[in-house]
Amino acid sequence: MTTKKKDDLLKKSFDLFFTIFENNTIGMIFTDLKTTKFAFVNSAFLTISGYTKEEIIGKKSFEINLIEPMVREENLSQLRKESELRNVEMSIRKKNGETFCALVSAQTVTLEGKNYAVSSFIDISKQKKVEELLRKSNDLFINLFDHNPAAIAISSLKDAKIININAAFLDVFGFTCKEEVIGKTAAELDFLVRPEQRAEMTSFLKENKSVKNYEAAIITSKGESKVVSASALILELNEEPCLFSVTIDITEKHKLEERLRQLATIVDFSDDAIHSKSPDGIIKTWNKGAEKMYGYTFEEVLGKHISLIIPPEYINEEKGNNLRVQNQEIISHYETVRMKRNGEQFYVSLSTSPIKDKLENIVGIAVISRDITERKKAEDSSKLKDAFLSIISHEIRTPLNAIMGFSDILAKRKLGDQEKEYITIIKSAGYDLLKIINDIIDMSKIEAGTMVFEETSISVKELFQSLNEMMTAKAGKKNLSLSFNCSKEVPAILFGDQKRLEQIIISLTNNAIDFTENGTIDVQASVLNKEDKNILIEFSVSDTGTGISLDKIKTIFDRFRQIEPHDKRKQGGVGLGLSIAKRLVELQGGSMTVESELKKGSVFTFSVPYKN
Repeated sequence: MTTKKKDDLLKKSFDLFFTIFENNTIGMIFTDLKTTKFAFVNSAFLTISGYTKEEIIGKKSFEINLIEPMVREENLSQLRKESELRNVEMSIRKKNGETFCALVSAQTVTLEGKNYAVSSFIDISKQKKVEELLRKSNDLFINLFDHNPAAIAISSLKDAKIININAAFLDVFGFTCKEEVIGKTAAELDFLVRPEQRAEMTSFLKENKSVKNYEAAIITSKGESKVVSASALILELNEEPCLFSVTIDITEKHKLEERLRQLATIVDFSDDAIHSKSPDGIIKTWNKGAEKMYGYTFEEVLGKHISLIIPPEYINEEKGNNLRVQNQEIISHYETVRMKRNGEQFYVSLSTSPIKDKLENIVGIAVISRDITERKKAEDSSKLKDAFLSIISHEIRTPLNAIMGFSDILAKRKLGDQEKEYITIIKSAGYDLLKIINDIIDMSKIEAGTMVFEETSISVKELFQSLNEMMTAKAGKKNLSLSFNCSKEVPAILFGDQKRLEQIIISLTNNAIDFTENGTIDVQASVLNKEDKNILIEFSVSDTGTGISLDKIKTIFDRFRQIEPHDKRKQGGVGLGLSIAKRLVELQGGSMTVESELKKGSVFTFSVPYKN
């Protein structure tokens, strides 16, 4: 081959090479190894770097600062030693100062007697971003997996063995370490209370490729009973089909729902009317008690305004109460009037409270209504009775006092024996009638809750001496022995209501005298308990009288109860004395009991707390 042909072939080879070089989609650049100047650059490199050919050719690398100096020198040194670089990741700086990640390869070549480094630059910025996203995604998955509050397990579909679990799985199912679980199947771990549920879930998975919120009862490895909600999904992990399951412990939620169901049942079947309304008065709920009380069904009142059951004259009152509730106030036992479906008005006692959301915002008002019509009637009746008793006691006492006063005057005059007897009978009957009136008034006060107790100084010893002098004569008429004994442990001075103590002892002692034909009456006082300045004094009145049968003891303290039938009674009174005495003791925080045996006698014991 002639020299000319060789030259032509060489020229064509160069032309072909540079055509490929110029049109390559990979950025390429020739660097003169002797001068380190850029000799050739293709369009792809200009595109990714942002430079023009004139700004590159003839310049050295450090002049345009494409690569960090230290990195450039390291790679250039390696290239000179090994004649090539393969797939080195470098940060390339563009003309505008931005950088991008490039995969750089270089090789030394000789052209026309000169040594060059041919470098290729592949922009892998997008690939690096994808890799970074994948890395972050993987990190996120690992974090979500490891720190998720739900129990997560990954199982192989091939053999159903568990590949991985998170920490929450250990907590929910009662294990201490992963080694107890990994490598086993769910069937081997055997959590389900109802094993047939495993077949149900498997069948559902095959049909739908996933399961959502499947509830099941389990027994943990520690023997605890729980209720869980399981969801599962089939997905690929490292090109292997796996089952990804998430289990949430809903035991407390399940218990709460059960309590709510029970509460709803209680509310629904409560005799009280229970309903809720929005802050602006729109009815939201309505139980069966409300249906019965007001005559409207739930369907009839739902969405209606509460004014449906409120008489017009009470609307402003209702508005005021609503404002109080919306200001966080709870209203208890507020008495007012409501209206039934038929227009009938009746008394109710209302208790209302705010309904709040999680942010403590008031979203509604709960109302409990109780029909107190009968109670109001009873109260009105009681008021009438009190007024009647007050008037009657005054009207009877006035002439009675006159009768007894004139009896005292007549008794001081010279009278025959028969007249004196008449005067004595009149005075005795008058005192008996006055006692009955006082008993009725006391019982009325007790029932109305208006009985008042005073705190004065009490000397039990002196009180006993006074009562002994007062009552010895009555006991003497029946040849009975009466004694009052106060223990030395009883303090000289107590603080309480002396008048009521005296009334109780007199009532019990008179009762003992009346029902004792022979023998003794013994009244005693002793200390039952003492703590700081509080002291509990026990009093007892015992007799050797007729005694009380067991069937009578059960009702002995009832109002208007008498030991003997009316037609056989030897003693007067209306059967209020013992009832009043017991109630007076209880109202002071004490108690009264009786022990008795027919034909042997009775012991009435009561204790009252006092201040020392």
